[in-house]
Amino acid sequence: MRRRTALSLAGTALAGVAGCASLSTERNQSPAGTGSLAVAFDALQPAVVELFVDAYEFEAAADSQYLFLSGADATGPDRRFRFDGSEYDPGVDTSYDLVRAPSTFGAPTEVDDWVVFELPETGDGSDAALVGPDGEWRPNDTLRERLAAPVPSLDVTEFEGPSAVPAGDSPTFTVTVSNESDTDGRFLGVLRPPEGSYTTGQLASRSVEAGASVTLEATVDAVGTPTPGYGQGNALRYELDWTGGSEIATLAVE
Repeated sequence: MRRRTALSLAGTALAGVAGCASLSTERNQSPAGTGSLAVAFDALQPAVVELFVDAYEFEAAADSQYLFLSGADATGPDRRFRFDGSEYDPGVDTSYDLVRAPSTFGAPTEVDDWVVFELPETGDGSDAALVGPDGEWRPNDTLRERLAAPVPSLDVTEFEGPSAVPAGDSPTFTVTVSNESDTDGRFLGVLRPPEGSYTTGQLASRSVEAGASVTLEATVDAVGTPTPGYGQGNALRYELDWTGGSEIATLAVE
């Protein structure tokens, strides 16, 4: 059974993203593996992000994880990923365009040399490999251990912004994410603008090491007077959604 979280984003600027895929600016420069194929590990995520009309959504099948690989040979012919004794075709069952988030809050960036595999959340990673008729690429020990372990649960321990700003200012929000598990994980989130505003939200994808925390900042578009019916008096509501939940921050416009 698939789970989907709708992340509504107002505005028309999303039209320029439709029909294309994008890649995180935090790409792992280490291949994280060996073999005859030119492949690099990009990300291991609890979900993918898709563009649904004018909204971003998290898309994930139950008990699944998503392995992103990049490089000159990542998208070669007849690629499959071997894991836990089975082989998996690339791609995700969705009717919408997949996008990748940057490592700090912002808009997706385009690239076309990545591939994604939907894999079981846990399993025997000892035989894990990207295979094809022209060779293979095997993950290193660290990545095989991550593939075998359950997807860690991350917590947003802080989502804060200014309590009030003058009209025309661009407020900055702070997001702190912690990982109390024994396995490295990945935070996927979107900061949504207030209802009634005609601006897009901001996406973020950041690796969080086991037992560590990371702090991200997001500076949003200049605020205006709240639209009647959408604000709370002179207040604006910003929503942070991530794969584990959501938080609200409210600021007054002076």
